[in-house]
Amino acid sequence: MKATLSSPEDVAAALERISTTQHHNINVNTDREREDFELKIDFDPPRPPIRITSPDLLFTLIPTVGLETRNYHIDAASLADVLRQSAPLLNGHKMTHLTLNKLDLRQSMDAFWTVFGDDCCSQLRHVVAKTCVIPPNQWVQLGLSQVPRLDTLHLENVLSLPPPPGLHRPLGLTLPNVTWLLHQKRDTLRDVILDSVEVPSLDLILDLCHAVGQCSTLRRFSCDFYSEGVDSCTTSEKRVNECIGQTIAEATSLGELTLPVQGKASLEPIALGLARNVGLKTLRLSTLTDHQQVKIEEGHENPEVMALCDAAATNLTLEKLEFKRQGLQWQNFCTERYEWPLMMDNHKDPNQMALEQLQFYLHLNSIGRRPFLSQSPHLTTAATTTRADWINMVVKHRKNESVTFYFLQLNPSIYFM
Repeated sequence: MKATLSSPEDVAAALERISTTQHHNINVNTDREREDFELKIDFDPPRPPIRITSPDLLFTLIPTVGLETRNYHIDAASLADVLRQSAPLLNGHKMTHLTLNKLDLRQSMDAFWTVFGDDCCSQLRHVVAKTCVIPPNQWVQLGLSQVPRLDTLHLENVLSLPPPPGLHRPLGLTLPNVTWLLHQKRDTLRDVILDSVEVPSLDLILDLCHAVGQCSTLRRFSCDFYSEGVDSCTTSEKRVNECIGQTIAEATSLGELTLPVQGKASLEPIALGLARNVGLKTLRLSTLTDHQQVKIEEGHENPEVMALCDAAATNLTLEKLEFKRQGLQWQNFCTERYEWPLMMDNHKDPNQMALEQLQFYLHLNSIGRRPFLSQSPHLTTAATTTRADWINMVVKHRKNESVTFYFLQLNPSIYFM
């Protein structure tokens, strides 16, 4: 069951709308064994300024232009009343999904925090908020930490206030609160997507790695990290990357992982972690500074490049490896991490050939090479492939000579089967 409140009128009549299944904004899904109830409050596209007063709820909606978006002020205590009073009208069902979009909830925030500890949120599992003015650190500590079954958290452009003068980034989440939430919900969290997570110190990355490793249910951890200036710390840059490598090696349940790295230090420890990992499909590494790219000297093997290539050769699950410098967009790791000489013979340089191999191994993983390497120590169960499997793989990718040659080289007996 879904209830979408997409206009001020919808919000004013929220209780009646929730209880009326015939309304076009409410759809009953009978395919699920257990019926879910999703409450979605969405003010996109923004509407003209309107003030509303109803007998049950008082909403004052005033559009505010800031952060290049338009939001609507809503008294947080009134929104909490919507969540509480909707529970008795759901025929025994409780809210499982909550989506907020383009809301400004700076008024009466204390009442909003407490509602997440009430019975109406006892079955809440999915929380999504986009382009909202809600103090995210307080929301995590005082509100979301009370939700017993929280398994999905997606916060995008959720800010405390517009950035003060001199601060280039908005006031978003800080890394200690993210780490704390992972510890608190280590038995329930499965999917975490966050942006604008500030990292004030390198020491805090070690705590994050420990929390990610302890969160046994986590399947996706994707964050956009940044730093306005990393404070002095007792942890060396090398130690940070070693800890990240250890986390990657032990992250057997994660399919997607994003972590901040020290870009100036070698990523060889991370390559060693990838060589031992058995489940990761996407790895994103972001630096906390806009550091210069690593220069490649023509004709000289770069230890980091060689270690990454060796890791990709044995890792049978990784399909995507991306890299980002602070303030830029995610890019292919090989093109964004390294700076190449202008006049270089790419066909002979060992680093270029190694990175091409790395890309090739990632492509092989994406098309499913794992079952064909039944003797690999990375496989926890015996993989069985038939003659038809081998032939189908070769025929399917016959236009890619490299792929065809790879599988024929793995099993030359295909010719004689």
